[in-house]
Amino acid sequence: MTMYKYDRRESNTNDVLMFIAGAGLGIGLGMLLAPKAGQETRDAIRGKVNDGKDYLARRGSDLTRELANRASTLADKASELAEKGKEAVDKHRSSVAAAVDAGRQAYRETVSTV
Repeated sequence: MTMYKYDRRESNTNDVLMFIAGAGLGIGLGMLLAPKAGQETRDAIRGKVNDGKDYLARRGSDLTRELANRASTLADKASELAEKGKEAVDKHRSSVAAAVDAGRQAYRETVSTV
């Protein structure tokens, strides 16, 4: 019966050789099975990135336009409400002024009779 002696140097060499062989096999299969050449793949990626940038630019413009429209609408509504508020204050101011005048007159009449 022969006993197997473990030689650390031989094991490390075999591990390195197996790694190199596996890497070479992986690179070779990757080149054979790649759907497109490297330049075509880079061009496709660049095209998709440019499409994404264009989409984001369009969406940004659309959102800016939408926000401007909403801001304008809100400003118009705020202006309308402010105008209605002024009208209500003016209406009630004349009523309050009339009430104050009536109170003064009543006071004068009361004081003059006493």
